[in-house]
Amino acid sequence: MRTRFPALSTLKVAFAPMREFALNQRAGIFGIRLSANEGGGARPTVGWIKGGAGTTVTHRGQYAYAFAHIGAKAPAMAELAPFPDRLIDGYRDFLVDRMPTERDRYQELAKRGQSPSVMVIGCCDSRVSPEVIFDTHPGELFVVRNIANLVPAYEPSGLCHGVFAALEFAVQVLKVQHIVVLGHAHCGGIRAFAEHGPPLSPGDSIHKWMSLIGPAAKRAGPKDAGPDYLTRLEQASISESLENLLTFPYVAAAVQSGALMLHGAYFDVATGEVFVREAEGYRSLVQAEPVQA
Repeated sequence: MRTRFPALSTLKVAFAPMREFALNQRAGIFGIRLSANEGGGARPTVGWIKGGAGTTVTHRGQYAYAFAHIGAKAPAMAELAPFPDRLIDGYRDFLVDRMPTERDRYQELAKRGQSPSVMVIGCCDSRVSPEVIFDTHPGELFVVRNIANLVPAYEPSGLCHGVFAALEFAVQVLKVQHIVVLGHAHCGGIRAFAEHGPPLSPGDSIHKWMSLIGPAAKRAGPKDAGPDYLTRLEQASISESLENLLTFPYVAAAVQSGALMLHGAYFDVATGEVFVREAEGYRSLVQAEPVQA
């Protein structure tokens, strides 16, 4: 079913029985809100797409996406900016291809909540997505990401940090059985520490954050000890984060009791190979001994 928007400031488009979408103009941008659907539950949907009068809405099955930007100039505010086309296209594919196969899983997760057994502490780098690398389903991984996948040491002074909050929730509430610190090759944060270039802003946030790996740099050895210095530093940083995890009392207690296991892993962006940290160094994951959950 395909419906075209006329150039009106307020519009209601009815799809199939019991489904109705209300579009309300806000500063020249049309947003969509699902006001009713089959079964009586509300499923909000929001998004933006470039277009104009006559923009097409496509409805497939019980899902629909209808986004329109009627042509007025958007305000500078971030929340009113046109939504990225790539994400809209990806969301369409998700609704059509993946959601039908994962629908039962999402409904069960919504009903009982999440219970992942694995937490991954990864890097913000867009090339290193834990969910993609390990081919997981929704609800299987609890993921926190930051520049260079760092875990600062525990601070009893009450310092609030995103990593601390995520770690506390994962261990104390979700009761994860594994924590994986996932580093990777060609890490921009590690390179920034090694090269120590000029600040990118007056706050110099990157260099301040990366100063946390000072102890890891000692593990990695001198820069002139070989061409693989950045690799050594990337892997030494993983070891440092693993040691810092044990400074958290509740993590140390869970590890000591056998309820929690800590792991280091290293992803080679160029080859797609994952290496796991072992006593003697790093070993390819496909050759490593599997760890039972």
